[in-house]
Amino acid sequence: MALPSSGQLSMGAIADNQSSASRDNLSLKVQSETFASGSVVDGSGAQTTARSNLIASPYAISEFYDADFSSDEFSSIVITTPAGTSDFNIVDGENLTVAFDTTQAGTHTVQLIDSGGNVDDTETGSPSSGTVSVTFSSLALTDDTYTPRLRLGFLTQDGTNINYHDAIVSVAVTDPDASSTPTVAASSTSTVIEHTISSIGNSNAIDHYNWTFAKEDGDSDGLNSGEGSDADTVTLTAVSDASPAITYKGPGQFSINLRVDGNPTQARNSATATQVLHEIHYTKAVSIGNPSDVNSQATINTSVTHQGFSSGVDVDLIQASDNSVLLSNDHGTNSTITKVTNQNQTFTAPDQASTTLSVKVKAFDGSDTATSNAFDIFPLLTTSKNIINPTSRTIYSTTNNNDTGNYPTSFTFSAPTTRTDNVTQGTYTEQADSAGTIALSGDLTPSSQTTTQPTVSAGSAVGDATVRYTVDGNSSQQTATDCAVAVDYMPRIFSVGTPDIAGNNTNSNSLTVAFNWQGFAAASARYELFDDEDTSTQIGDDVDRSSPDAGGDQSQNASGDIAFTSLASTFNAPDADTYVIKVTLFTGASQDGSSISAFSPSFTSVVAISFALIGRSGTFRGYDSLLEGAEQASSATATKHRFGSISDGDTIFSNASTTTAFDGGSKVFNFNGEVFIINGSGVVSSLRTDTPSTPSINGTAVSTATDDIEIRITANAQVTRTFRVNAQAASGGAALEGTVTAASQGASISQDISLKDDAGLTLSAGETYAIKVRAENSHQNGSFTGTTSFATDSARSINIDDGSSTTDTHLNESTVHLSDKFTFTVVAAANDKLQVTLTAANDNLTRIAVDMGHLPFTSGTGTVFASDGTAQSGVVVSSDVSTSTAVSLTETGLNAGSNTVQFQIRSQGDGGALPESLTTMNLTVSALLLNSSDSTVVSTANFHTYTVRQNGL
Repeated sequence: MALPSSGQLSMGAIADNQSSASRDNLSLKVQSETFASGSVVDGSGAQTTARSNLIASPYAISEFYDADFSSDEFSSIVITTPAGTSDFNIVDGENLTVAFDTTQAGTHTVQLIDSGGNVDDTETGSPSSGTVSVTFSSLALTDDTYTPRLRLGFLTQDGTNINYHDAIVSVAVTDPDASSTPTVAASSTSTVIEHTISSIGNSNAIDHYNWTFAKEDGDSDGLNSGEGSDADTVTLTAVSDASPAITYKGPGQFSINLRVDGNPTQARNSATATQVLHEIHYTKAVSIGNPSDVNSQATINTSVTHQGFSSGVDVDLIQASDNSVLLSNDHGTNSTITKVTNQNQTFTAPDQASTTLSVKVKAFDGSDTATSNAFDIFPLLTTSKNIINPTSRTIYSTTNNNDTGNYPTSFTFSAPTTRTDNVTQGTYTEQADSAGTIALSGDLTPSSQTTTQPTVSAGSAVGDATVRYTVDGNSSQQTATDCAVAVDYMPRIFSVGTPDIAGNNTNSNSLTVAFNWQGFAAASARYELFDDEDTSTQIGDDVDRSSPDAGGDQSQNASGDIAFTSLASTFNAPDADTYVIKVTLFTGASQDGSSISAFSPSFTSVVAISFALIGRSGTFRGYDSLLEGAEQASSATATKHRFGSISDGDTIFSNASTTTAFDGGSKVFNFNGEVFIINGSGVVSSLRTDTPSTPSINGTAVSTATDDIEIRITANAQVTRTFRVNAQAASGGAALEGTVTAASQGASISQDISLKDDAGLTLSAGETYAIKVRAENSHQNGSFTGTTSFATDSARSINIDDGSSTTDTHLNESTVHLSDKFTFTVVAAANDKLQVTLTAANDNLTRIAVDMGHLPFTSGTGTVFASDGTAQSGVVVSSDVSTSTAVSLTETGLNAGSNTVQFQIRSQGDGGALPESLTTMNLTVSALLLNSSDSTVVSTANFHTYTVRQNGL
């Protein structure tokens, strides 16, 4: 029960109230402090004034009135750590929960009291259903033993002590390579390293160490910790050694792993070090093999062995004479922990022109060097020497090539390049030329490489060809190099058609142009308009097109018809002019890149022109013939419209807008001195001048007479009504003229005109006339022809100088008799004929032949028969005459005027015996003058008689 509230109070009663207290060595101060922290005062465990006085000096016994020490206000104390309610260990950062039952209300305090009596952490809580639970979260205390103390005012009670452990947090291992890397000569050489910890977070709670050492890479034979045999991995588990010594055999890369375990358990308190990798390297060493002699361009093989080099070794091919470096083929493999053995490093032997090169192979890194014995590289003939020059060339076909200066059609090879001195013969051949595009000329096996080499020429074809230059050389070597020859077309627009304007050729009609090009890959085009007389100043706007998109170096292409809406809408050009179009092709798709261009032929855009068309009056209409149209009888005019000058095929329009064609009804109209037919669609045909055409006179007369000449003329008589004939006599006087109606109005007529009968002219015989003719109509006269001379026939006659009659008697069988020679003087017209006839009467002569001969008029006068009866050269002789058959000789082609012809009769025996009786043949001569048509013009009577007698025996 509680101590009394007044009256006598003894130390014994106070000790008895705290039943557990000993009566030995009682101290008022100790008891005051004990009751102040663990008793109920005035019925309350709270920190009242009475309680405060109890614990305060001077510690009067009267302060114990109504105090009652209580040990059962707190009960069922449960301490919970991460390991549960039975483990009383706690580590930095863990949570600690203290729960207990209480009989008191109010805020309770739980304190952690260290071994020095200090309160290091405090948490408070109020009872819930008589139970208080407080949690110390993420504790951060020092390593010590802590007592959980429950307190409510002066009521206190201690729980079970707790062992507090610092967290190890972290650990780090010292890198053995930090200062230097050990080196060894071989994989079996030992290196002992004592490994240490460079830092640790807290060492207070360490229980043990766990080490693992392992070989990661390299030639090492293994490692050990001083116990057991060498192995790739050494593990030291739960040891107390913080600096173990490890023996490493040979070079390699090794790993160090460490985990430090602390109290209370490894799971709750441990730290693992970051793995440390360290190395033991080979001591540097290098060696090299000795290559054999090789030929130029062959592979040089050399065996290199090295160790201890982090970047491998440099390997050079060097010139033996001065150690200058020719080639490098470094072996960059790291050999610090893994030895490189017999690495085959290769070089391609440098090409030598004509001399042997002595070389070595050197492997090195800094001062560590290995050098092979010297060996030789021998020269070869290869395709990189004695090279055809050039190796490629483009020339141009002769087809449409008008600029051979910039686009040559041939080239001559230059001296081969990279020449060697061991060439014995060089030969040029056409290696490939399936299209027959090139020809080789000149010396195809030149005596040296510096003399004139062959020429390659292109023809009209295009394509690709190959010329091969084959080199033979010492010793028994042969190489060949090729020149690729491309024969392209000269890039050119080689033809542009005349632009064609549809419809009426106005600026509003559609327009097309077509062109052909070659040797050019076109991707876009531009069309520009220029005046045909000024191709430097563009008219209107550019017209750009994305086509044609075709072509190439060796192709010819046609654009097809390129259509434009019109000059006005497409080019923004004036209405009418004579233009040319400039066509430009580009390699770029946007009118860029390289280009070629050409101008079209000129073309004309026109506008309708009004004019006064001539036709018949009344209801305006045409004439029925070209002649009527030319003569314009009863004419009237009507305003019509045309484009430019009028030609066949043009259309005549009734209105200025040219929308309505004039219906000419296929009649004839006249304008500007020309006549033409206009059909129902307004189309012009048969256009010609309304002036009659000049005829032509045949140079030979149809016929002539003493008072007439008949001529033949040919003419286009479409607009001719009459022909006027003019004849001027050569002897002078006024010219004679007359007219003759044209036989027809044909486009080509032939008409014979008698100057006497048709033209009514009176001509004189034997006169030459200069005749000319012109065509006429009632509106216009044509031009006279040039003069052609014709002559009338002279007054024809035949005159003979001998009209005598003689008799010749043959007394023997072999005599020859000739009549008198008689001469005809014939006045004839040109081409007249003289026909002379010999007629026989009375007896036929049996032993005597009678005939006649004449000397042609072209020979003049002379001998017909010689005295022996032989005919002179050129003499024409008739057949023998008989009483039943007359004989005639005809002289043709007489000249106009006087002609002289000589005749003679010949009789001669045939050598046979004469008959017994006398026989007589009476002969007469007559003559006719015939014209060229064999009509008789002049005839004569028998003007000469001749008697031949055959004497009897």
